[in-house]
Amino acid sequence: MLAWRNSWDIPDLTKETNAALAESSTTRRAELYQTMQKQMLANSPFVIMFQQVSQVAARPGVTGLEVGPINDLVSYRDLKKQ
Repeated sequence: MLAWRNSWDIPDLTKETNAALAESSTTRRAELYQTMQKQMLANSPFVIMFQQVSQVAARPGVTGLEVGPINDLVSYRDLKKQ
């Protein structure tokens, strides 16, 4: 998401990602993803220093709020307020 939002496009990395996606061996696929992550950390223009652990706050009595890893993956489907 970060690379997409900032239009950081590396065609070779995209090819490697597509190859890893098509890999049927879970062990080999994990190795490919791990290699790509190391390459990204070493060569990307991004420095991620701090990551927010929680995006939302809810008062006591609010249940069922599902928050994903980014702000557009919030589900209010099972939200209840007592």
